[in-house]
Amino acid sequence: MRRCDRAGAPVSLLYLDLDGFKSVNDSTGHAAGDALLRQVAERLLATVRADAQVFRLGGDEFAILHRGTDPGEAQGLAEAVIAILHEPYHIDGVRAEIGVSVGIAQAPRDATDPQDLLRKADLALYSAKEAGKGRWQSFDPDLEHRIQRWRELDGAMRAGLKDGEMALHYQPLVSLQDGEVVGFEALLRWTRPGHGPVSPAEMIPIAESTGFVITVGRWALRQACAEALSWPRRMRVAVNISSIHFRLPDFFREVETVLAEVGLAPERLEIEITESIFLAKTPHVMDNLRALRAIGVRIALDDFGTGYSSLSYLTQFPVDKIKIDRAFVRELSSRPECLSVIKAIMVIAQDLGIDVTAEGVETEQQAELLRLRRCNSAQGFLYSPACPADEIDGLITRIPEAVGQGQVSVRRVA
Repeated sequence: MRRCDRAGAPVSLLYLDLDGFKSVNDSTGHAAGDALLRQVAERLLATVRADAQVFRLGGDEFAILHRGTDPGEAQGLAEAVIAILHEPYHIDGVRAEIGVSVGIAQAPRDATDPQDLLRKADLALYSAKEAGKGRWQSFDPDLEHRIQRWRELDGAMRAGLKDGEMALHYQPLVSLQDGEVVGFEALLRWTRPGHGPVSPAEMIPIAESTGFVITVGRWALRQACAEALSWPRRMRVAVNISSIHFRLPDFFREVETVLAEVGLAPERLEIEITESIFLAKTPHVMDNLRALRAIGVRIALDDFGTGYSSLSYLTQFPVDKIKIDRAFVRELSSRPECLSVIKAIMVIAQDLGIDVTAEGVETEQQAELLRLRRCNSAQGFLYSPACPADEIDGLITRIPEAVGQGQVSVRRVA
């Protein structure tokens, strides 16, 4: 840093955090973890230029000091590091795979003090991990504002759940064959006093990054089951559970306990998960899936058709329903390929005995196209947005009447 100050020669600090190291360390033992860290160090030393320096900061965190006037060089180095560290490792005959996330800060552009440079590289690393890991991110002044906002919301969210500021709203799932409401999906809503509603798109990533999503999930599961008790017995309630929560060894026991204490029949509960849960094929995932289905709880695979979705999931993992992502439904009438994908999904689902729900249905044309393809049910603004629990009785009555009269619309039903 003193050299930067005197000569104006830039230096970039790359802050590295290994992705997946803890699971390797826990499953193979600390000796294997130490061996893995040594191999990481060897790969880093072989990747950097002779005038760069590589450090292990502690645990599974490393740093690289890269000298160069072009910021693009540091970014190129980050990409090379990500690629080389992602290649498989072989330790005592065992194959292991990890990744790495990288945050980059440059002196003197971003900081002129060592601690400040490290802090800003750490902020950039935090942003890289937030964006999905296995990538790099350069420091941006906006990051400080975002991180401040995240920390503020994290504290307010925890207090908000305790103080009763959060609630569940319910969006109806409607049969495409007869227009009857067959159930509701529980969706988290938080109105922060003095600030107004906080978007779930902002709230959930924060909760996932801190682990608070497990606390929220437990609350939502119990609340949804309790509120569903007053609905007609034929109706199910669907609850979204994060992959972090579902991977817990005894998650199925949590569900059993809630159902027993609340008094809701297991077959009336549907747990919604996303395909990301299958990327780490841990024994706990399969144990939870099998145990829940054994007692009658249904499993729905949400947002199917996006991300890492694979048809092989439908044969490898026991699910009762798939939910077609709204991205396909939105362009159903304008892009024939979307309809082709839905037709293919329907054929496979029917052969496997899996129900299909289409998300984001907004027009009667979309609903009719889906009905003709024998899609089981739909949800979306055509029928109703998510509503408070006290509006459910009205929705159960009004939606079938509107469908029967061919007058379903947001304005008439919502």
